[in-house]
Amino acid sequence: MKTKIATGVVLAAAWLFASAQVYADCTLYDYSALRGDPRSLGAGERLGNLGARWDNRTSSVDVSNNCKLTLYSDANFRGDSKVINASTHYLGSLWDNQASSAMCTCPPPPPEAGGHHRRDNRHGWHRPPPPALQACRLYREMDFGGGELQLSPNNSYGDLGYGMNDQTSSVKVPVGCSLTVYSRDNLTGRSKVFLEGDYNFVGEHWNDRISSAECACR
Repeated sequence: MKTKIATGVVLAAAWLFASAQVYADCTLYDYSALRGDPRSLGAGERLGNLGARWDNRTSSVDVSNNCKLTLYSDANFRGDSKVINASTHYLGSLWDNQASSAMCTCPPPPPEAGGHHRRDNRHGWHRPPPPALQACRLYREMDFGGGELQLSPNNSYGDLGYGMNDQTSSVKVPVGCSLTVYSRDNLTGRSKVFLEGDYNFVGEHWNDRISSAECACR
C-alpha cells in the first residue's frame, strides 16, 4: 500500500510540474544550448526590467510554435531590439548577455467546437493561459490625464524614461497590487507606497518627483 501511495504522489507531482510548464511560451536561459536557470514568460507577458538576477544574463531562448520573443538592450523596452521566432541555442556575440527587458507575444488560440480553445506547442494541446494581471498605471497629469505608462505586475522599473521621469501626477493601482514609487533612479531615494485604488493626485510632495517604481501583485 505504501508503495502505491508513493507512486501516486510521484505521478501527481510530475503532472503538476508539467501543468506549470505548459504556460511557458517563451523561456530565457542564462547559458547557451538552453541550459542553466530558466526564466519563463507566458503569452502576452511583458517584463520591463528583468531584475538583478536576469539583467544582461540571457544566452539562449526557447520559443513555442507561432510565438515571438522580443529582447531589448535597455529596460522598459528601449534601446536596440531583437525579434526571435524560434528556439535559439546561442544569441550570438551581439546579444549574448545583453537583454534588459523582454516581451512574449503569441497569436490567440483557435476556437474549438463548443467555444473551447486549444493551443498547439511543444507541450501538446492544452487550455489557454489565465488572463494576465492588470498593470499599475502612471499618468502625467492629475485626474488620469496626459501620457500614460503601464508597469507590468511584479516588475521594477529603475528608470521611467524621458517621457515620465519626474512627470507623474496621478496613478492607478489594480486590485491585489501595490505601487512603490521612488524619488531617484534605480529604486533609490525617498519612497511611497500606493495600495490598490485610483489616486487622481499623488500629493504635493510627490507631484512630478517620481523617477523609478515597482508594481507588486499577489
